[in-house]
Amino acid sequence: MLTITIPPRGVFQINDIFDWTGQPREVPLTLVVRSTSATAPIYLWGSIVRNDTGDATFVAGQNVLD
Repeated sequence: MLTITIPPRGVFQINDIFDWTGQPREVPLTLVVRSTSATAPIYLWGSIVRNDTGDATFVAGQNVLD
């Protein structure tokens, strides 16, 4: 598990999620994001880029409560 701290109103960008996590380039890959604040919103999104065309597909974050 990797842990990072992002300040309020902060932004964190990952350009290659597989490289960043050290995981093999296989799907599916799950990224779990948790807040230490009960009231602070988190906005999460991503894109999957096709190797053959370079086209990106938008992926919206999903709210899953434990």
